[in-house]
Amino acid sequence: MDSTAELKSLLAQLAEHLDSAEGPGGGAICLDAIAELERLTRPAPEPGSG
Repeated sequence: MDSTAELKSLLAQLAEHLDSAEGPGGGAICLDAIAELERLTRPAPEPGSG
């Protein structure tokens, strides 16, 4: 597992833990971090496409 996938996995586990500890939505910041990580690690579009 690469470091990005490992980090996403850990953030997902933390989100679940916070949801159970703080109630629904407690882990939302972790889900936001996962989304941002995916955005930052997404391959750049090919020049001329789009």
